[in-house]
Amino acid sequence: MQDGKYIKLYRSFFDWEWYRNEHTKNLFIHCLLKANWKEGKFEGNVISRGSFVSSIGTLADETGLTCDEVRTAIKHLINTGEITKQSTNKYTVFTVVNYDLYQTTSQAEPKQDPSYSQTIPNNRRKERKEEEKNNINTLCKADADALLEKLWKLYPCKKGKGQVSDAAKMRLLKIGYDEMVRAIDRYKAELEKDSDWRKPQNGSTFFNSGYVDYLDANYEPSKKKTGSKNGFNNFKQNDYDFEQLERELISNESVHDCNSGSI
Repeated sequence: MQDGKYIKLYRSFFDWEWYRNEHTKNLFIHCLLKANWKEGKFEGNVISRGSFVSSIGTLADETGLTCDEVRTAIKHLINTGEITKQSTNKYTVFTVVNYDLYQTTSQAEPKQDPSYSQTIPNNRRKERKEEEKNNINTLCKADADALLEKLWKLYPCKKGKGQVSDAAKMRLLKIGYDEMVRAIDRYKAELEKDSDWRKPQNGSTFFNSGYVDYLDANYEPSKKKTGSKNGFNNFKQNDYDFEQLERELISNESVHDCNSGSI
C-alpha cells in the first residue's frame, strides 16, 4: 500500500458535532485529503506532515464553497481543535491536529474475507482497537471543550476557566447543553433575587460541581420569603372607635359638672 494514498475515517465520525454541518464537514475532509502525508517544502520553508499551504480563496475554489462559508467552517474547526492555522505575509499554513489518526499504515493488509480477523496478527488488532479508542476520546474531548466554551459565555463570573477539569467537562457533555443552560438560568435568577448580598461563584467552582443543585432532577425553587415577626407583631391588635370614646368622655364630664354645681 502506498503511503498517502488513503485516509481513515472511523464510524465515531457520525457522532462528531460538525457532522451535520455540510460546509464544515466537507472542508475538514478536504483538509485531510490535502494535507502532506510526508514532510515537504514551500518557498524554502519546511511544511510538516499533516500540514498544507493554502488560502481562503483557494479552498473556496477547490470545495465549491463561498469564501464566507470557508471562513466560518475554518472557525468551527479551529474552535473545536480539528485544525490550526498559521499565517505569514505571503501564505497560510493549515495543520490537521492528530493527523496520524486518519492515516493508514504503509504495511499491506489482507483483503477482507470471512477469515480476515484470523489473518491479522494479534498485535495489529490490538493496535487498531487502541487507535479507535484514542480517536473516540479525541472527538469526545473536543466536544466537551466546545461545550464549555459555549456555556462559559453564558455564565456571569468568568474566573478560573483553566481550572475546570477534563473529567468535569465530560460530565457536562453527558448532561447536555440544554439542561446546563437551564441550570445557569436558575442560578442567575437566584443571584438576582439576593443581589444585595450574594455574589456569583467563580466559573471554575460552578462548572466543576456548583451546578448540581440546579439540574432538572435536583432543583427546588426557593419559597417566597414573608416578613419576619418581631415582638410587636405578637400582641393582639384591638380596633378602637375613637369618636365614640370622645363622646363618652364629654358626656361623663357634663354629668360630673352637674353633680358638683352650687344651689
